[in-house]
Amino acid sequence: MRRLLPVVALALLLACWVLVSIRVSAPAPKPYDAPLNEFSAERAYESLRSVLPTNTPHPTGSPEQRRVRARIEARLRELDYAVRVQRTPVCGRYGVCAVVENVLAERNPAPGPRVLAAHYDSVPAGPGGSDDGVGVATLLEVARALRHRATRLPTLLLFSDGEEAGLLGAEAFVRDELPKYEIAAVVNVEARGTSGAALLFETSGPNAWLVAAFARASPRPVTSSLFPAVYQRLPNDTDLSVFARAGIPGVNFANIGGIAHYHTPQDDLDRLSLRTLQHHGDAALGLAAGLERADPLAGRSLFFDVLGLFVVQLPLRYSPWLYAIASLLWIAVLALAFRRGVRVTRFLRGFGSLPLLVV
Repeated sequence: MRRLLPVVALALLLACWVLVSIRVSAPAPKPYDAPLNEFSAERAYESLRSVLPTNTPHPTGSPEQRRVRARIEARLRELDYAVRVQRTPVCGRYGVCAVVENVLAERNPAPGPRVLAAHYDSVPAGPGGSDDGVGVATLLEVARALRHRATRLPTLLLFSDGEEAGLLGAEAFVRDELPKYEIAAVVNVEARGTSGAALLFETSGPNAWLVAAFARASPRPVTSSLFPAVYQRLPNDTDLSVFARAGIPGVNFANIGGIAHYHTPQDDLDRLSLRTLQHHGDAALGLAAGLERADPLAGRSLFFDVLGLFVVQLPLRYSPWLYAIASLLWIAVLALAFRRGVRVTRFLRGFGSLPLLVV
């Protein structure tokens, strides 16, 4: 029997690895003829193709960027959205100044809109097929799908300019447009690669109600409160950082597969994963519709998904108790190992890192 234990352990480990790989991978893309009230990655990709037909870089202030902006406007007007352009000079926190052109599109204008945001400029080095073409495509397809849903939720779509130059479009929006609205929440769609699952990797402000809405709305949630805890300690920013500083609650989505193509000429439309686009779209559309039933209660939460099946969410005040339970379990395993004669050095090699993970 003892000889079988390693085999059984290896089989269980392999089964867990397969299950995790399946459940946290991006879902299959829905076809072009999917129901009109659903998000279709194929439809979203066609919209993006019409916005970026030349597949060339379009940094802030370039002629190509202005053409991209005009195509986004035209597509939104085809969908009967009230569209306008916020054109204004702005300087960012990093000393860069520019005239930005944010595209704003409203549906059911009313106080307390939910903002869906993505930037449409690219870095000079690449065409931005995923960064942030995936966000542009997501917002355009969500805008189309919302027209076929019976929701009166006030929604504002923000296609920001100048994100790559230092979050300039978001800075301009918060400075000039925020006083005109009573924004309830921001859902930002980003990419740090060309493939992979759409991770809810950051929250801002009181996040309990947003995480609860995401848990209800997403068919395959991939998230953890560990993600924002790590991200906040990195020297990275997205447009959500500007909203967070303004005290606006929000959530941030991004994929990180294919990171070698990030901010390079290889970040083109041919490398954009339709599975990734479908995952972003399911989350964004689910939240755009699901926030109508959400109650923006104060409070922050501890949360994590279980194999992409569902989200466990607890009040943040429970964190010390969970850490204490984890520590007690580690001590119990330590005591049992010693009773069975396991050497201290072997045990520490196998389980010694657990307290560091708890911390």
